[in-house]
Amino acid sequence: MVLNWNGADLLQRHLPAVIAAADATSLDTRVYVIDNASEDDSRAVVAGFDGVELIAFDDNRRLHAYNRAVAQVECEAFMMLNNDVSPRADVIDPLWRALSADPSVFAVGGEVIDVASGEIDSGPTALRWDRGWTPEPTALAGADSAIEVAYVSGGAGLYRRSMFLELGGFW
Repeated sequence: MVLNWNGADLLQRHLPAVIAAADATSLDTRVYVIDNASEDDSRAVVAGFDGVELIAFDDNRRLHAYNRAVAQVECEAFMMLNNDVSPRADVIDPLWRALSADPSVFAVGGEVIDVASGEIDSGPTALRWDRGWTPEPTALAGADSAIEVAYVSGGAGLYRRSMFLELGGFW
């Protein structure tokens, strides 16, 4: 599920990679764009891609749009993707294997690389206590196996639908 608001240019650029990742997986997948009342050509851009389904809202619900979208789409797991993310074609199967291996796991994610700089933008995240919890978005990057993290990016992660709904989604 790609979250969008006035991102027609970003959808044009990044949606082909999302479709390629869905096509490359061994799983039954569907691509959705959740549109938060865009005032640009976002909905027309989505209509130009075969097999991409639009979930359109009349107002900008921001991240809360996932609450309603996830409730209406039947699936075991869903990916949250920002509209400026181009996933690698081989990303879904390893994330699914990690998520499905343990029914207590809520979400899985990997490293998000800024393609312009080659730097890790976010990834396995740690929390550090310093008079309050301070997230360190790349502190655990480079791990070569599954590790427990403080949180998985809402912009690029695979989430277990039943747990997301049980938690009530975003609040």
